[in-house]
Amino acid sequence: TLDLTSGYWQVPLEQSSRPYTAFLHRSTLYQFTRIPFGLKTAGSGFIRAMSLALGNEFDNFLTYYIDDLLIASQDEREHLHHLNLVFERLRKFNFTIKLSKAKLFEQEVPFLGFILSCKGIRPNDEKLSVIRDLSPPKNQTELQQFLGICNYYRQFSVTHSKFIDPFRTSLKKSISWNWTEMHDRAFSALENNFVKCVHSSHYDSSRPFRLQTDGSDVGISGVLYQVDENDNHNIISL
Repeated sequence: TLDLTSGYWQVPLEQSSRPYTAFLHRSTLYQFTRIPFGLKTAGSGFIRAMSLALGNEFDNFLTYYIDDLLIASQDEREHLHHLNLVFERLRKFNFTIKLSKAKLFEQEVPFLGFILSCKGIRPNDEKLSVIRDLSPPKNQTELQQFLGICNYYRQFSVTHSKFIDPFRTSLKKSISWNWTEMHDRAFSALENNFVKCVHSSHYDSSRPFRLQTDGSDVGISGVLYQVDENDNHNIISL
């Protein structure tokens, strides 16, 4: 994995766009010459710059989101080749990486809140600890924030819909905030649900897929999995 150094600041602003970033400090007017953090269109502008620089010819081994890059290879020799290709392209467009955050030739890496390895994908335990350490929400905004974090990892939770059902009514703006013991139990259950998460495996194109579904009054669910030579049921997606 690679992380660009102060990513936004590496992309120059067009001359005609710079006056829109101007600000006054001690009677002197300044303007940004590169994409500033906090600008509403900064994210989309930076992604467009990355897309123009990297193109789509590396799509079979390179994935990136904003300024985080993931390079996946079959072995060390191939990995070195892939790294050289990416480094040359970044150098061509004057992008620099932060060496202290670079992880090269690793069997397992953190990426966007997940842990990726040759075995599959699982949630980052450091991120899950944030969920487990949260206090019960005191208003709708805090509840939305809590559910937003949980939803990010819902693909690893078999009974996610069951646990969030008691909160649906509490999110309605037409209803006054009323936190009860029922909500406390549901909140604790949802937190504890992330103690033992399901891990997703990489699919094997040589093996058939199996799909199992279920439903109830509060939700529907399905699991896509494969059975290996040891009769293990490897979950691909929930």
